[in-house]
Amino acid sequence: MGLKCGIVGLTNSGKTTMFNCISNTKAAVTDFAYSTNKSNIGVCAVPDERLAHINTFIKAEKLVYANLDLVDIPGLAKGANQGEGIGNGFLGDVRLCDALIHVLRCFDNPNLPYVEGSINPVRDIEIVDFELQVKDLEQVERKMAKVEKAAKVGDKTAKHDLEVLTKYKNHLESFQNVRTLTVTPEEHEVVSDMLLLTEKPMLYVCNVNDDDAVNGNAY
Repeated sequence: MGLKCGIVGLTNSGKTTMFNCISNTKAAVTDFAYSTNKSNIGVCAVPDERLAHINTFIKAEKLVYANLDLVDIPGLAKGANQGEGIGNGFLGDVRLCDALIHVLRCFDNPNLPYVEGSINPVRDIEIVDFELQVKDLEQVERKMAKVEKAAKVGDKTAKHDLEVLTKYKNHLESFQNVRTLTVTPEEHEVVSDMLLLTEKPMLYVCNVNDDDAVNGNAY
């Protein structure tokens, strides 16, 4: 099974443009915020020169390079957990990804309005993190409610699970991502089936103007 990466970010940050650059699927790009409420699906080939080199020694009938599955998630907005923008109904797509690519807008363009009014990539990271943290916290609290009932009747496993879930809950309520929480393999087993959003590895991509691609800019 290949690796599946979700591309996330605020609307008009350049997510779909990056998706079109590296995937075999071309999605529509517009200057309008929230122009879609459906994720784009594509595949990115991952060529590896080492495989071709090995093939000079051990001939294969066909060279099959690795592929990366890409999911371009519709743009998030501050308050998405309360229905702002196009809401968070598409976060199920994020949950099914193995890792996330967060595209940050680091360019000025007066012809491309930005939902937050100004360019501030650090703020944008905090906004997206918060929206994902809220969903994780909701999920943890739902499981805690179920486990509490079993713990009250003396289920020792339930008591242990409740302690672990409380640890996760406190971490999320401190505006921290699950990936930064230190837990044992046994503790992680308690939440492994929940596919928590902020547990997924995150790669940040700074989207800049062509002129700034080499040396960067103030952002």
